[in-house]
Amino acid sequence: MPTAWRQGDLLAPVDAVSLGVIDPEQRDTHRALIISHSCDIASTANIEPEVELLIGVVVRHDEATAQNGHSIRRLHLGAEGQLVTEWVRYGISERSKISKVDLLRYEPWGERRYTGEQRALLRRWLAQRYARCEFPDAFINWLKESGVGSRFEDLGKRHSAHLTGIYFDFDDDSERGNPDEPYALGINLVYDTDSADNAAAAEQAGERLEALFAQRCKPNGQWRWIELTYCDVLSEEVFSLRAARTFRRWRFEHRSLDGEPIDSSE
Repeated sequence: MPTAWRQGDLLAPVDAVSLGVIDPEQRDTHRALIISHSCDIASTANIEPEVELLIGVVVRHDEATAQNGHSIRRLHLGAEGQLVTEWVRYGISERSKISKVDLLRYEPWGERRYTGEQRALLRRWLAQRYARCEFPDAFINWLKESGVGSRFEDLGKRHSAHLTGIYFDFDDDSERGNPDEPYALGINLVYDTDSADNAAAAEQAGERLEALFAQRCKPNGQWRWIELTYCDVLSEEVFSLRAARTFRRWRFEHRSLDGEPIDSSE
């Protein structure tokens, strides 16, 4: 069925209030983002009667620390259309559904919209929540036990605007019990080439990561828990598609095989 709606479109705040997905006092602070696949939106209502959306919160630019999809639970998107880009924090748990018949009474918000690049990021983020890599329980536990886990996440968040991906060179799925027999880990930090500042920021992140692993996992000159074998910084133009398929992409709030998450509050 013909429709102007596509995945990644925004409801105008006044329309979102009319549909009951946000409260009237939230018109300036919350946004309603359509996340159903465009093909499902175009299907007839008797086949796909509902449309799924996310409710996001408007944040300052300096609070938008999940711009490249590094977090599996949060994503910051910047909407264009006015003088200043509006950043919104979306959480995967803030999903809701509305009747497609009701939605089609309205048009997508014309004042602000996400670019094709932002929409592609949204698609990857939605898909990779269900396709993310798993790691051995011992590896996840040792990240926390060594003190690397939360510090690594904090560092990643600070540099999330510069990095398009963090890839682990890790191929040992065995469960280990002796920290003196550490896992070997290589890290590839892939940065966005759109800004000249990204390369320097990624290099800085790499140096801090190397220092972090040395401090927490090699306190007495011998590796324990996890041995960082290398930490390379590469542009997205150099990092190949083959490498992206071979290495495991790391996303914060990763879970082990038994469902244990990395706890950033440790």
